[in-house]
Amino acid sequence: MTSAQLRMLSLAQRKITILGKIESQIDAIDPDEVFQSFTPHMIPQFFSRMGFFVLSTVSNITKNDRLIKPLAIYFN
Repeated sequence: MTSAQLRMLSLAQRKITILGKIESQIDAIDPDEVFQSFTPHMIPQFFSRMGFFVLSTVSNITKNDRLIKPLAIYFN
C-alpha cells in the first residue's frame, strides 16, 4: 500500500474484518525456557523463541494468543 492509502485507512472510523487461517498458538513465553538446554542444532528454535520473547516484552502478546495468516481484509 502507498503511504497515502495507509494514512486514509488510519484516519477512517470504519470497522475492519480480517478472515484468516490460524498458523500457530503461543504456548509459553518464559525467559528461562528460551535459554534452557541450548545446543547448536537448536539454533532455529532458539531464534523463534527469542523472537516471541522480544515480542512479549515489547507488545501485548500473551499465552494462548493465536498468530493468524490473513486471507482477506475488508472494511465495513
